Amino acid sequence: MKRNQRPAAATAVLPGWERLNHGGLLFDGPRLAELAAFTPPPLNPYAAGQLRQRATALLAGGGAGEGSEGGDRARFAAFVLERVCGLDEATGTWTRGSRVAPAWGRRAVTGQLVKPHHLWRGRRGAVLPVFLDRERRLGVGRGRRSVSLALGWLRAGSEQLALITNGRQWRLLFAGLDYDAWCEWDLDLWFDEGELSPQVTALRTLFSNRLWTPPAEGAAAPLLQAVRDARKGQADLSEALGERVREAVELLIQAHGEALRPLLAGTTATERGDSPRAAADHAPVPPAEVEEGGDSRRALADHARVPTVEAAEAGGPLDEAAPAGATPATPEEIYRAACRVAMRLVVI
Repeated sequence: MKRNQRPAAATAVLPGWERLNHGGLLFDGPRLAELAAFTPPPLNPYAAGQLRQRATALLAGGGAGEGSEGGDRARFAAFVLERVCGLDEATGTWTRGSRVAPAWGRRAVTGQLVKPHHLWRGRRGAVLPVFLDRERRLGVGRGRRSVSLALGWLRAGSEQLALITNGRQWRLLFAGLDYDAWCEWDLDLWFDEGELSPQVTALRTLFSNRLWTPPAEGAAAPLLQAVRDARKGQADLSEALGERVREAVELLIQAHGEALRPLLAGTTATERGDSPRAAADHAPVPPAEVEEGGDSRRALADHARVPTVEAAEAGGPLDEAAPAGATPATPEEIYRAACRVAMRLVVI
């Protein structure tokens, strides 16, 4: 998925959320406000010092590739999730590497067997799959393959959330049936002048035990439910906005009923040089069809004639003469112009 710009700080509610990279819609404003209630207390100084030392060592070592660097990456991921985020033995159990049961393996479309490198399992069916990548950049170049495999693994099962990391970037993935969304942390930005940055606060919040543990058996975890609610809210907003635009277009057409009368009447068949059959196709439409709630789109699309789209969007008189050399607008162009005008009038 295409990388998006970071949202403005003023719109963020969850501490550190505005400093992350984002792709797609993961959480909206109301959901971020709900998640902010799960913000943990500050990390203890000892764990913060250990995190700084391990992060510095990983960054100095390159953080990508096989062999010892791959082992460092796996150990760093384990440290962050257990000691920094609190997903330790008190909240659930971890299995890693070859100890992850074969039942968690799922076939990719390429035929490759894919399973998480680390797997956390908590109470009431809580699951956090963790995928490790050896590429230097997640989702870029060859790094796209591991993200694609992780998304395919999620879609092949009932899980919808997972973490994928190469040590430097940490990406929370959500996989829907036909869309995905993510947010991403960058290890280079975890410290501000030697102190933990808000990015670490956001990481500790979104990977806290309380957000990944369902409130009851068979229920969705609070984090997953927040993503689903955000998607539903976006769909509801799109539907409501579409209805408002439709109503605004109707109002625009009705308000210009008088100006549309001569335009809807059209020109004579002789002036156009039409055949009798073509003249019937251009028969005038009763003004009432426009003014009294008729099918306004059909009326415009089939019969309306205005000088130019620019004139319609500028808000000038619809029956104003077109400038010399202007290209007459088609009916569909006029309808789209009305929609654009309506969009500017709609207040969300």
